[in-house]
Amino acid sequence: MANNNKLSLHRLFFRKAFKAALLPLAVVEIALLILIFQPVSVSELYAGRIGYVAAGVIFHILFFRYLIRISRGMSDRIGAVLADMSRAGSRVATGECDAVQLNRCNIGELDNLSENFESMAQDLKRRHHYLNEQLDQANKAKKVSLYMEKELHKYREYLEELVKERTDELLKTNEDLKQEIEDRKLADTELRKTKQYLDNVINSMPSVVIGIDTGGNITEWNLFAEKETGIPPDQAIGESLSDVFSGYSKYEDEIRRSVTEGKPVRKEKILQYVNGNMRYKDIMIYPLISDGIIGAVLRIDDVTEKARIEEMMIHTEKMMSVGGLAAGMAHEINNPLGVILQAVQNAIRRVSPEIEANVRAAEACGTDLDKICMYLDDRGIFRYLNGIREAGDRASEIVSEMIHFSQRSESSHKLTHINKLLDDTIELGASDYELKKTYNFACFDIVREYEPDLPQIRCSMTEIEHVVLNLIRNAAQALAEIREREERPKIVFRTMREDDYMRIEVEDNGPGMNEDIRKRIFEPFYTTKGVGVGTGLGLSVSYFIITNNHKGTIIAESEVGNGTRFVIRLPLG
Repeated sequence: MANNNKLSLHRLFFRKAFKAALLPLAVVEIALLILIFQPVSVSELYAGRIGYVAAGVIFHILFFRYLIRISRGMSDRIGAVLADMSRAGSRVATGECDAVQLNRCNIGELDNLSENFESMAQDLKRRHHYLNEQLDQANKAKKVSLYMEKELHKYREYLEELVKERTDELLKTNEDLKQEIEDRKLADTELRKTKQYLDNVINSMPSVVIGIDTGGNITEWNLFAEKETGIPPDQAIGESLSDVFSGYSKYEDEIRRSVTEGKPVRKEKILQYVNGNMRYKDIMIYPLISDGIIGAVLRIDDVTEKARIEEMMIHTEKMMSVGGLAAGMAHEINNPLGVILQAVQNAIRRVSPEIEANVRAAEACGTDLDKICMYLDDRGIFRYLNGIREAGDRASEIVSEMIHFSQRSESSHKLTHINKLLDDTIELGASDYELKKTYNFACFDIVREYEPDLPQIRCSMTEIEHVVLNLIRNAAQALAEIREREERPKIVFRTMREDDYMRIEVEDNGPGMNEDIRKRIFEPFYTTKGVGVGTGLGLSVSYFIITNNHKGTIIAESEVGNGTRFVIRLPLG
């Protein structure tokens, strides 16, 4: 940089000196040329030109001395200016820009250079002050930055420690959450399993189970309820009990009472008719108060078979209790009854004119046997004797039934076609004297509804005939009680297979009977007929034959005004 400045100054110096000597040198040169190139002779040229040349040389020598003197002066001034500029540059370099003042040398470029240098120095001064201010601010900022850096370092360490603590807490919390999630998943799984298990338990129950809230709306509906009503759970839940299960809406007061009192309510053996069949239902209402849920559970059990079994057990116990009594009574009654019947028979025989011994005995006594017979007939003696005989025959039948009732039948059980057995029994009933004479059996419509191709069953034909004949007599007696009817009296015989049993039904369209009578019809000696009409043992003996001798069941279904149906179920095996 300094070498370049010196080179520029030397060039400037020579350029100035040359410009100062150029004009006089040009004038002299022109004059010399004029003199030299004037037309003269050789001698003149030789004599004159040498003088001119000498003069020219002398002039040039003097010119260059002048030029050197001028150059020295200018060099001194330029050197002074450059020395001032050098000193000013040193002060500027050391930052002393306030005392910069350069001398002038009356050289335009140098003066301009000086002015520019002074201007540059002033700019440098301003820049120096600005830089000092910026430096002070930078130092302050640096101190603040160092302080902030130190504080930030502390705060960073604090934050790192805090983050570490929080990270540890979050990790622990995360582990706790993972464990809780696993526990929740396990609990949910167990809850689903428990719910599924409870649903399976509820759905596998052979009972109608219905959940009901305080508003009477259904909250639970098991599969047995769907089977009972044909309504699936998604259509039943949320609906009113009275809309879905109208037959049980009458128990809404009991449901509210159970919830209010917190006690279960039980209704036993409620009689209902389902598809024309008589069924018994037990209704149990349980209050449900748990975790803010208030409602009730309605459980409905079909106890028809249970009720029938209970009735059968009662009848069996009664018949077992009277079995021994019946046997003893039968034997005790049979002996005097035989004497009475034999005496009556002999008395009638003794006055019979058809026997020659009676005629001879009357003649020996001096009387006419025909007159004696007229007298006895006129006084009703024969009627009384016949009454005694008929009563004795009826008493003998009672004794026979009692003996049969008290003793297990020894008749053999054989494979039998039940449809043919019923046809034979119906024919036997049609030829029965009492049925023809008393009940006009020929006027009854006999309807056969047999299932074809039924398997044979092993039974005692005579005993089953006896049972069916008893049922026919009961149906005929019931039909005879209706004097005026819109439809003809009818007895329907049905056979069908029901699982492992043969089902036999004998149904009439008679007046039916109430529940109290129906419960007692199989009791020994119980009859609804007048005195002298029934013995009260027909259905009892039939019950004993079916349940004891054939291990089956017999039940009666009846409703006042809707006839009666007897249902016999005999095992196929």
